[in-house]
Amino acid sequence: MVYPPLSPAKLSRLKAELALAPRAIREDALQEAWVAHLSGDDPISAIRSLRSREYRYRQRKVASLSDDEAVEELSMLLYQEARPSNRGVPGVGRSRRFPVRYDVLNGGEGPGATD
Repeated sequence: MVYPPLSPAKLSRLKAELALAPRAIREDALQEAWVAHLSGDDPISAIRSLRSREYRYRQRKVASLSDDEAVEELSMLLYQEARPSNRGVPGVGRSRRFPVRYDVLNGGEGPGATD
């Protein structure tokens, strides 16, 4: 990834904000940061506003779905967020902090299922 030219302190804050963004929108967040930098705005606040915009969009999307569709969408969102962000380092990432509850979301199937 090519980051906007910022001071080292701001660059580390920008990387931290990108790490908080969902994996699906990280490239979009970096583009928003570039556009904000080139227009003279704060790139970090641009990433924050994109994250909150995306969060509101997902909340509206899930709220408008039927029960079966909502369970499927939530299952996919939880799966995407539960994947470890540091590839190649076992046990590092969000997978332990936010485990996917397969027993609830997948009708008792998967590694978290109880009989």
